[in-house]
Amino acid sequence: MSRIFENLLDVTEQSLSMRVKRENILAANVANSDTPGYTPMDISFEEQLKETLNKDVNSIDNVEFKQTSETHISNDDIKENKEGELFFDPSISPNNDKNSVDIDREMSKLSMNSILYNAQTTVMSKKLALLKYAASDGNR
Repeated sequence: MSRIFENLLDVTEQSLSMRVKRENILAANVANSDTPGYTPMDISFEEQLKETLNKDVNSIDNVEFKQTSETHISNDDIKENKEGELFFDPSISPNNDKNSVDIDREMSKLSMNSILYNAQTTVMSKKLALLKYAASDGNR
């Protein structure tokens, strides 16, 4: 039971951290909406999160590799890619000053990211309250 709860906390922590990073990136896009030549950026982590949640017990992620030389990639280097993928968002055509920020689109992304962050923190606080209730033996 504790391992399940520990996994839930780990995934939630990673997801909330990525939501904060995405918030900062999207805010930078909005702040640079009048900067000539600026191309908006975004971060993709939903697919990586889904892969983490659906990991097979027998997958390559659970194999420990022996590092026999300092020049070899370590297990930590292989497994610690939790940063998400930062990419330039080329989906909008640049205007005359080569700035391709669509303020409405960026604000929509910011709003959705904020809603998902708040929903996730609410669910997590409810789960923690339930755990606290169970640990207190139903307030008896």
